[in-house]
Amino acid sequence: MAALLTLINLLTTLCGALTLLYSVWMSITANFNTGNVMVFAFGLTLLLWFRLKKNLFFLIVKTIALIGFCAVFFIMGIIYQGSVADRSTGKEDALIVLGCAVIGENVSKPLKYRLDAACKWHEENPSGLIVVSGGKGPQEDITEAFAMKKYLLAAGVDENVIITEEKATSTDENFKFSKEILDEYFKRDYSVAFATNDFHCYRARLLGKKYFEDIKSLSAPINLSAAPVCWFRETAAVVKYWIFNN
Repeated sequence: MAALLTLINLLTTLCGALTLLYSVWMSITANFNTGNVMVFAFGLTLLLWFRLKKNLFFLIVKTIALIGFCAVFFIMGIIYQGSVADRSTGKEDALIVLGCAVIGENVSKPLKYRLDAACKWHEENPSGLIVVSGGKGPQEDITEAFAMKKYLLAAGVDENVIITEEKATSTDENFKFSKEILDEYFKRDYSVAFATNDFHCYRARLLGKKYFEDIKSLSAPINLSAAPVCWFRETAAVVKYWIFNN
C-alpha cells in the first residue's frame, strides 16, 4: 500500500510539473489568456496535492480545488457533446467560417483547421456560399476574413462563392453580421452551417441560434499542442455565457 501511494505521489508530482511547464511554454509561444491561467492552476494543484499540510485549512482548500476541477471536467463533457451534435449535412445553402487569430497575414493553426473543413464542405457542395467572418484584431496585419479568403482561394475554392465579412470582433458578431449579409443575398429562406474547432462548437451553436432558427455545425479539430489551453479556456467562456448570456 505504501509503495502504491508513493507511486501515485510521484506520478501526480510529475504530471503537475509537466503541466506547469506546458502552461508557461504556451504563455510564451502563444497568446496569454484565461486558458493558460487555468492550466497553470491545475498543474500547481497536482504538484502540491500531497505536499500541503494536513490541517483543516488545507483540507478545505483541497476540497474546493477538487470540486472546482470536477466541475471543469463536467463542463468539458458538455462541450464535447456539443461538438458532435447537429452536424452539417454538407448540403446547406451557406457556411459561415468563424474567425480566429491571424498571425501577421497568415492564418493560425486553429483557423487553418476550420478552413480545411470548409474546403471539404465546398468539395461536396461547390455551389454553396462560404462567408468568412472576422475583423482585424490586435497584432493582426489584415482582417481575419481577408486572410481566410486568401487561404481558400489558394486551396482552389471558387472566388464567386466566397463572401467576406470584415467587421466582427466576437463570435456573436460573426453570426450577427453574417446573417445581415445572407438575408440580403438570398432574400428567401435558406439553410446555414458554421465551421469552427470542436471545443468551440457548443457555445458557438448557442450564439448562432440567437440569429438562425436552425443551424448546423461543421466541427474541425485543434492542434494537439494547443488543445488543453483551448479546452480550459472554453469552460470559462461557457460559464460566462451561462451567467451573462453572451
